[in-house]
Amino acid sequence: MSDRTPPPRRRRIAGETAKPTPAAPGKKVVKKPAGPVRSKVAEAADRVAAPATTTERPRVTAPKASASAVRTAPSGTVRDVAVLVAAIVVLVGGVVAAALGFKHWQADSFRDGQDAAVASASSAAETILSYRYDQLDQHEKNARSVMTPAYFKDEYEAKTLPALKQVAPQRKVSVEADVRNAAIVPCGEQCSTDKASVLVFVDVDRRIAGEDQATVASGRIRVDMTRVDGDWRVSNITGL
Repeated sequence: MSDRTPPPRRRRIAGETAKPTPAAPGKKVVKKPAGPVRSKVAEAADRVAAPATTTERPRVTAPKASASAVRTAPSGTVRDVAVLVAAIVVLVGGVVAAALGFKHWQADSFRDGQDAAVASASSAAETILSYRYDQLDQHEKNARSVMTPAYFKDEYEAKTLPALKQVAPQRKVSVEADVRNAAIVPCGEQCSTDKASVLVFVDVDRRIAGEDQATVASGRIRVDMTRVDGDWRVSNITGL
């Protein structure tokens, strides 16, 4: 009996299934249904195409506070806060009331000052416009007392008084002024507690010695007043 060299075994191609081994005689072979044959290349492609699974990070939740850990504000704290709020409300109300009171007092003080300026302007107008030819020195003193020093010096003493002293004695003129009405001139945004302008309506009775009939004239003048050492004095007179 000669030795026979078995033929070399052929390599299987990828995806090729092995041939079934012949069954031993006397045994029944049950064939299983063959599934679809998939190559290793297809399986590798499926693994690449399959979405990568991500590992979900565990969610960390804050521990719930127990009922015993939750504390309510002490009643004393709430009471203290209420008292503080009430004190603040009272304080703010007091400040507002004080401010309103001060404004009211300031307005009243301003009106009182304006009324005083009107009264002073009326009296000063009668003093300045009234004179007697034989009492000019007294008239000069009276006029000085109701004028500001600057107005008396620059206007009355420098201009009005010299002409008055020249004409009045020659013609023996006497003049008496009577203020019929006076009112404050609106000052708008230029109001001041130390300055005011007054509109004065005045009647002037002019008499000349030796003449029986007097000359009466009515007119309007604007009298500017300035407060000097607490007193209202004439700082300018303008005929209207």
